[in-house]
Amino acid sequence: KGSFTPPPMPDQDKLRRDVAIAEEFKARMKAGVDVLKLKSNGRVVKGEIAFINDYKWIQWTNKEGRKILGIRVGSSNKRKVFALAHIAEINTGEQPDPDDTSQCGSAPIRTALAGRKLAAPGMACALKFEDGFTLDLAFAKAETCSRFVEQLRIQVFKVKLTNFQNDLEQSAKGSSAARNV
Repeated sequence: KGSFTPPPMPDQDKLRRDVAIAEEFKARMKAGVDVLKLKSNGRVVKGEIAFINDYKWIQWTNKEGRKILGIRVGSSNKRKVFALAHIAEINTGEQPDPDDTSQCGSAPIRTALAGRKLAAPGMACALKFEDGFTLDLAFAKAETCSRFVEQLRIQVFKVKLTNFQNDLEQSAKGSSAARNV
């Protein structure tokens, strides 16, 4: 498929505003604002907020006890559920096996997030979203994969913050019943 060319970087003013909103978000999280309702295997589970380079990623543990890293990309209109991009599993152990095709989905981006080189630089990456949509990508070099992940944080971050602010407004209107999934 060839290499992936990342979208252009946002301008610095927008980036500064994004970071300012992120700081406000972190302050609200420290104040105990309950916004974490994660959907994993059809059930709502508790998770924890993770900040990487000032962008909000969500880490939670699935029923098998494996830690998953995701980005919130939207929310249900009827229920307070975090729609996540299942982008990477956190794996502190071995490098991905280039001959194991079952790892093709999460291994390359997982490796990039952990700051390691890809074991098989030509391996395809698949970003799987909760609605079943899958974005398949192929990277010629590990550095390209890392750059794309960084761009993805920036792009999704803006969508996520807008939805988060909307959710806060809805929560303030007393829609707590809608959060009981």
